[in-house]
Amino acid sequence: DNYALRSFTSYEGCCQGEKTDQKYVEVAKSHLKRFTFILDLECLLESIARLCEILNLKMPNGTTHHNSWSKSKTGDYAFRDRLKNDTLYDYLVKRNAKDIQLYNWAKEQSLVKCRPHSDKILPGQ
Repeated sequence: DNYALRSFTSYEGCCQGEKTDQKYVEVAKSHLKRFTFILDLECLLESIARLCEILNLKMPNGTTHHNSWSKSKTGDYAFRDRLKNDTLYDYLVKRNAKDIQLYNWAKEQSLVKCRPHSDKILPGQ
């Protein structure tokens, strides 16, 4: 579906699964580069804390590092293992390869670099 690419590009018909042109990944990256901060949902609490530091703001009361924002909803199981269907996994990774590429790039640009997670999806993995 290439949802992220569709969200960050405004080109009608840009995203056609595995046939999506690489230029749309570059367009999405150029749009994301306009943001001052990119936060990674995987370590959102730490990212918000760092953002508050930079902006000289206080964290909201009751927010701690043990908040549910910072906990993985899926545990440490790899996506392929959770899906339990290698054929479907390979299809989804191939179909969404450009979205995965954009996702991995955005994680590299994020304000806080999250600890490596077992769920990193790479095309061809």
